[in-house]
Amino acid sequence: AAGVAWWLVNPLKLLGRLAEARAVLDSLLIDSAAAQAALGDSEFASLLTNLAVIQRNQGDLSSAQASVERSIVIKKKQFAPDHQIFATSYSNLAMIQQDQRDLSGARENMERAIAIQKKHFAPNHPTFATSYSNLALIQQDQGDLPGAQASIEAAIDIAEKHLGADHPNLAIMRSNLALVQQEQNDLSGA
Repeated sequence: AAGVAWWLVNPLKLLGRLAEARAVLDSLLIDSAAAQAALGDSEFASLLTNLAVIQRNQGDLSSAQASVERSIVIKKKQFAPDHQIFATSYSNLAMIQQDQRDLSGARENMERAIAIQKKHFAPNHPTFATSYSNLALIQQDQGDLPGAQASIEAAIDIAEKHLGADHPNLAIMRSNLALVQQEQNDLSGA
């Protein structure tokens, strides 16, 4: 049953039927020990991560945080602390914490994610464009505008190399940079 339920979740998410996808995942967690045994630790941790994404999209941030944290605990039993799987986990946790306005926790976890990524990827790997962009948003929310500007500029440099100067993602990043510059009264730059 756990395998079949797991198989249903992604199509439901892709169709935007988050409540149904969550209901399927929640039904697995009624007996989470049995689901974990049936799926194995790795798949069960992935289930929790997917559940956290759905919970966050539904605005259930405390449940999303608990799901990500539980997933991390399971992954710590399987992987070294600097395994690249944790970069995604800490990044997801950071975004949830930012939504909850726990900006110091969000920044700590995003910086932790970036530190892990630096151990596994070249400095201009496209993953860093997203990570630096997310860090910039957290820094901006904290009022660290020079830090936010440096992070978003790093994200733009990396994204331009991998996506090209006319990619739509760069429009978002440049818009975010303009907002940071505006907050710093650099109107010509903005």
